[in-house]
Amino acid sequence: MINILSAIDWKEYSQNLDVFFNENLTIHPMKQRAEAEVIGISTPNESFVLKSWNKASKPNISFQYHLLGALSKYHLPVPKPIAWGMNRMVIKYY
Repeated sequence: MINILSAIDWKEYSQNLDVFFNENLTIHPMKQRAEAEVIGISTPNESFVLKSWNKASKPNISFQYHLLGALSKYHLPVPKPIAWGMNRMVIKYY
């Protein structure tokens, strides 16, 4: 199985993302939302969520990444962003 993180063309990311490329990732299905497909991903030591935005929702992903980063610096209860990028291929899990 390929590491799904390698199927993404990363535009910006924190140093925290690098450790996940060589890890065995466990994929967890999650409740889907209208604006994005969401999967949970975990390693033996970490867990995070990967959102694949629907093009129809026209998200400004870079803005959201920077906004969440700024809000988390003020210790507001928002998800801490690790990275954002563009899919190189479509990945589906059933």
